[in-house]
This record gives sequence, C-alpha cells and structure tokens, in this order.
Amino acid sequence: TGESLKAFFTRTEAFWCSAAAEAVADGDEDRQSEKKKQKKREEKAVKKAAMSMAEMRYTEASVLVEQLAAVESQEKAEREALKKHLQARREARAAEAQEDEEDAEADDQDE
Repeated sequence: TGESLKAFFTRTEAFWCSAAAEAVADGDEDRQSEKKKQKKREEKAVKKAAMSMAEMRYTEASVLVEQLAAVESQEKAEREALKKHLQARREARAAEAQEDEEDAEADDQDE
C-alpha cells in the first residue's frame, strides 16, 4: 500500500492499544487464574502433608495411650491384690490376737 509501519501504527494506534490492553488484561486474568490454581494445588499439597504428619503422630500416640492404659490396668490390679492381702493379714492378726486373749483367759481360769 505504500504506507509505512510507523504511519499505519500512528493511524490505528487507538485500536492496537485497546486490543493490547485487552490482551494484557486477558493474560493477567489467565495468569491470575493460573496463580489461583497453583495456590490451590499448593494448599492441597500442604493439607495432604499435614494430614500425613497428623496420622503418623496419631498412630504413635495411640500406641502409647494403649500401653499406658495397660500399665494403669496392671497397677490397679496390683493395688487390689495388695489391698486384699493386707486385709487378710489384718484379719489373721486380729484372729490371732483373739485366740491369744482367749488362751490368756483360759489360763487365768485354770489357775
């Protein structure tokens, strides 16, 4: 056409600036959308890692809680056994003391 690029651009600058602004805006939207998607993927990855860490700790803690419960149960059984033993011992001593008293009374009556 004989028109130079510079002349063509000068004559149609408003159009090209508008088109470029839309393209940049669309690109920004695409980049923003991609950034949002990337952020969501990162958040999902972090949440997955956090869940995995929590699961490991939960499993470890569950084992420890079970072991603690077993120890507490054993201690309770031992306390109960000791109480019964001490009660039986007290009863045996009381019976022995009673017998000694009765023997002493019988000896006093024999004299």
